[in-house]
Amino acid sequence: MGRRARAAAGAALAAVACALCAAAPAPAAAAAAPPACTKAAARNAVLATGFARKVKLRLGRSVFRPGETVLGLYGVGRVICADVTGDGAGEMIVLLQCCTVSAPSPWAIFQAGSHGRWALRYSRIKTVAFDLAVNSAHDVEEKMPRYLPSDPNCCPSGYDYVRAHWTGRTFVTLRGPA
Repeated sequence: MGRRARAAAGAALAAVACALCAAAPAPAAAAAAPPACTKAAARNAVLATGFARKVKLRLGRSVFRPGETVLGLYGVGRVICADVTGDGAGEMIVLLQCCTVSAPSPWAIFQAGSHGRWALRYSRIKTVAFDLAVNSAHDVEEKMPRYLPSDPNCCPSGYDYVRAHWTGRTFVTLRGPA
C-alpha cells in the first residue's frame, strides 16, 4: 500500500472514529447524593430554606423577644425520614419544639432537591403538635390536643388530627385521621 493509500485509509478511519464519538451518548451526569436526614441537617434546612424566617414572621412578637432567633428558642424535637411522596426518595419531616406543652410547635416537610440540598415543600406554623407520624397511607399525621375548659395543659380530653397528603404535585392539608 502506497503512501497516498495509507493516508487516505487513515483519514477514513479518523472520520469513522469521529462519527462514532459524535453518535455515542454522553455519560450520564452523576446525580447529587441525597442530603443527610439528621437533626443537624434539619437545623441547617430550617435556616437555609427560609422556614425559620416564615416561623418568626408568622408567630411574631407573641412568641419571640427582640433579637431572639428561631433556633435560639426552638429545638429540633423530632426528625422523621420517610418517603411520603412515593417517588422512592425520602423526605425529611421536622418538628420544632420549645418551652411548654401549649407553645406552638411548627413543623415542615423537606424534599431533596436536584442540587443535593433540602427544599421546603410544606409547613404548618401556628399549631400545637403533640406528635407527628407517617401513617399507612404515607400521609404525615399531626396529633393536636383538644382541651375542655376544665382540662389542665398536661391532659387534653381528646385529640384532633391534620394530615399532610401528597397529591402527586403538592402537599394538601386534610382534616381527621386517615
